[in-house]
Amino acid sequence: MGFFIITIDFVGYVGTLALLLFKELKASHIDWAVFYNEMSVFVGITCCIAFAAAAVYVMKAKKIPDTGSARKVNDMNSYNELLTSNPTI
Repeated sequence: MGFFIITIDFVGYVGTLALLLFKELKASHIDWAVFYNEMSVFVGITCCIAFAAAAVYVMKAKKIPDTGSARKVNDMNSYNELLTSNPTI
């Protein structure tokens, strides 16, 4: 758990450094408030797109192949089988 927290902290510091360098080297003529507002919109849209793409990927990866016949879910074995990541058909 500690390694995860340190890694995320490192990513945050690198992101802050990249943001400051970009602002000072490429967009020095823009006001800080305008720059942060534009960057927050950009980051928000990028994260939403990444989240949607990850959700589609996970749903496709976990999709149970259709065998053409209806499956009964009323007994416990079939229910547990549907909850596993590698169901047997």
